[in-house]
Amino acid sequence: TLILTSGKKVGLPSEQMGNSEVGHLNLGAGRVVKQDFTRIHHDIQVGDFFRNPVLKNSLEYANDNNKAVHIMGFVI
Repeated sequence: TLILTSGKKVGLPSEQMGNSEVGHLNLGAGRVVKQDFTRIHHDIQVGDFFRNPVLKNSLEYANDNNKAVHIMGFVI
């Protein structure tokens, strides 16, 4: 049996190599489990990321209280 362990076959972007954590997670689940990077990228693409109530509340609080919000960048 051939098991594919990279890219979309394990919930990662195309051409990205998996690791043991990704492999074990997918084997244990018995299905493709989208990894955080892939899930967040998808949510940004379809607009769900910007409708996230926790993110929206945090940004509103920061804006109302003149606070900074530090968001880690995602590079594709």
